[in-house]
Amino acid sequence: PKDLVDQARLLMHGDGKSLWFDKSVTIVTFPNGKAGLMCEHSYADALTNAHMWEWLMSGEAKEGHLTGPDSHTKGYDAVDVGAVPKATRLTWRMTAELKEAIAKAVAHNLEAIDNLDHTILQFEDWGKGFIKKARCSPDAFAQLAMQLAYRMDTGKGALVYESSVTRFFSHGRTETVRSLSIESKAFVDAMLDDKASNAERVKRFRAAAEKHSDLYKNAMVGQGVDRHLFGLYLVMRGFRWAKEDDFISQAIRIPWTLSTSQSPQNQTTGRWDPNGKDAKMISPGGGFGPVDKDGYGVSYMFPNDNVIFAHVSSKKNSQDTDSTRFKNNIAAAFKRIRACIEADDASKSKAN
Repeated sequence: PKDLVDQARLLMHGDGKSLWFDKSVTIVTFPNGKAGLMCEHSYADALTNAHMWEWLMSGEAKEGHLTGPDSHTKGYDAVDVGAVPKATRLTWRMTAELKEAIAKAVAHNLEAIDNLDHTILQFEDWGKGFIKKARCSPDAFAQLAMQLAYRMDTGKGALVYESSVTRFFSHGRTETVRSLSIESKAFVDAMLDDKASNAERVKRFRAAAEKHSDLYKNAMVGQGVDRHLFGLYLVMRGFRWAKEDDFISQAIRIPWTLSTSQSPQNQTTGRWDPNGKDAKMISPGGGFGPVDKDGYGVSYMFPNDNVIFAHVSSKKNSQDTDSTRFKNNIAAAFKRIRACIEADDASKSKAN
């Protein structure tokens, strides 16, 4: 792959016919030494696979399994590869029906691939180091910036999905954080109101960030609403009670035009130093497609204190979206929020 975007696309879908994503985790290596994962979602969530991959990568840095002091690979003579079976070519008995089915699958894959608009924001002006100094949750900062960016991008608000983990519970998986709130709308309104002062914008930003943190904490401890609604919906369908116009059926069908998730990094504290000597090993995280045909999918990551990554996806045949445009709006929103915070701080310092 020639760059991160090319690598991400190859890992997500390849060329539509050369990669088999039939396992829970598929590890793909490239001729230039880069590697990545394609993960099937039903058995585990992103943080599980990210933890595993980070453990492997940090192990190479910590224990030097495959590399010598000169950073070159040691070669197989110096590494115990164990009883690794040799690869054998699989042969198939091809029938006319099977050939036809394969041809249809390839055509379907290529159509879906051609319609995916995927890009990556690599924001290197600053990272969560500034956000923490500004006394804000990095996740809340990112969520509010994306809501501001979406309004800048489309001129309207979005129903926002953010995934939260419920690992406090046995077999816990996820719950939805509904990031769009009265407070976040008020913040976006203030940011786009030319008459609003920086003090007013920052005040609304703080209120929206606090609200978001409360929503996230509630989701983590089982106080979200979406899994409950979905469970009720399934029960209603099972008993044939569900109707097209009832509340739950309508609530389930409202499109998530902004589907988001923060990919974790630095889950293996002490094994590596992403802010220091191992900064070159940071990962740009992973991505996913949009949930709604006219929406965006955004997977973002704070790999260290100095960089923010975001995978942005949408459908090319949508008249409402453009992944590169939205990526640029996210970066612009980051900068606008920081500028307001710093201007307000400067004003308060001057007053004192």
